[in-house]
Amino acid sequence: MNTFRETFNKLSVLDVNEHTEQKGRFTYLSWTYAWKALVENTETAGYIWQEDKVFADGTMEVSCVLTVDGHSLPMWSAVTDYNNNAIPSPNAYEINTARMRCLVKSMAMFGLGHYIYAGESFPENTGTLAPASDASPSDDADPTLGSQTIENGSKTILEETTYKKVLKSIIPCGGSKGKTYQETYVNDPEEVLKAGKRFGGLTTRTEDQSEHLTNLRIMAKHHMQNNNGVLA
Repeated sequence: MNTFRETFNKLSVLDVNEHTEQKGRFTYLSWTYAWKALVENTETAGYIWQEDKVFADGTMEVSCVLTVDGHSLPMWSAVTDYNNNAIPSPNAYEINTARMRCLVKSMAMFGLGHYIYAGESFPENTGTLAPASDASPSDDADPTLGSQTIENGSKTILEETTYKKVLKSIIPCGGSKGKTYQETYVNDPEEVLKAGKRFGGLTTRTEDQSEHLTNLRIMAKHHMQNNNGVLA
């Protein structure tokens, strides 16, 4: 049976761009293709739906547990429209759509399509780490990542010291400017991915925004490779 890291490393290099669709401001991966790719590239895969959560304002949250190669991870997702606005009293179709989005998001925690949530246009092995924007590859490439990794057999692992340095550093921009990454992101994996997609999708970036995007990528990759997809 594969270790979690082996499964993540295998799935995270798959290029799924051909099966994505832009809806509103966000990119969505087809759940039918995602499931096919997952089954074809792993030994075992299965999922169960947990009880939906209904909030006082009538909005809802769906959740599932995905098990791949013997490793299980929970995932949750609000029932939203294509602008990520929660839908009050959603109908059956909207709930079903949210469930399949939640399942695809679960697969990203195991590596499949993970780069989409991180705000990159292509998985790491296809060349530059380019955000989903019109900026040139030379502007989007992250040259610091290469010098911050060490090789361990066929696996590439971010150095622990680099990650710890990011945790202690001050956020240079955005709504949490002035706080440390430890304060803002360490216990919120969804916010790391959302912020990475937001800053990675900018057509142009300031120096502070580029620094912030680099730090977010380091956080996401370190934890998803070393902590079974959970920030801790």
